Amino acid sequence: MKELEELRAGIHSLNSSNKEILKRLEQIQSPEPKVVWHDITGVCSMLMCSTRTFLKYRQEGLIPYTQIGSKVYVRESDILSFLDKHNTNPIA
Repeated sequence: MKELEELRAGIHSLNSSNKEILKRLEQIQSPEPKVVWHDITGVCSMLMCSTRTFLKYRQEGLIPYTQIGSKVYVRESDILSFLDKHNTNPIA
């Protein structure tokens, strides 16, 4: 009986490993990376800023955005790019 339980555990572990391998293969074989869009709430959360500050960034052309009606969306890659451009090294 103990051998049967060990066999089941081994099969379960192998199944989990196979699922992880398939998931990684799908990511590698994907021709384009998935584009993630954030609304104002998500952007302000990522930047840790107010909606007014985000509006200022948009008006100054610091962050590209897409507007559909009254809704504003920003690609996650553009947010990360903005953060990289404004990264400063601390003075030693």
